[in-house]
Amino acid sequence: ARRHRAALKLQAGARGRLVRSRVKRWHMASVIVQAQVRRAMAQAQAAATRRRVLRLQALARRWLACQQLARRHRAALKLQAGARGRLVRSRVKRWHMASVIVQAQVRRAMAQAQAAATRRRVLRLQALARRWLACQQLARRHRAA
Repeated sequence: ARRHRAALKLQAGARGRLVRSRVKRWHMASVIVQAQVRRAMAQAQAAATRRRVLRLQALARRWLACQQLARRHRAALKLQAGARGRLVRSRVKRWHMASVIVQAQVRRAMAQAQAAATRRRVLRLQALARRWLACQQLARRHRAA
């Protein structure tokens, strides 16, 4: 009986060591599984965060591109308006210069016509004055003769 109890104690001790060894292996295995699960979850969360960040960056780049395009469009409109304004001012200047030339030509023609009319009147007056003087001279000669 003593031997039997000693054998039972030895057997119980051996079984205890085996069970503790198994529990230790199970614990280690569960720690490894937990670590792998945590790593996979962290990777999935990191990937999701990366996707969200990339989406936000894409939206930000799109917004900036739209802003830049709008600025370029406004600048192009200003350039076009400036060019159209210069073109119109250039045309108006040419029209003004043409009108000045036409006005000068009309004034010249009118002055020439007026000068010609004045010259004709002066010549007519001179002719009449010479005729009168000639008549006066002829009358004096007749009276003196």
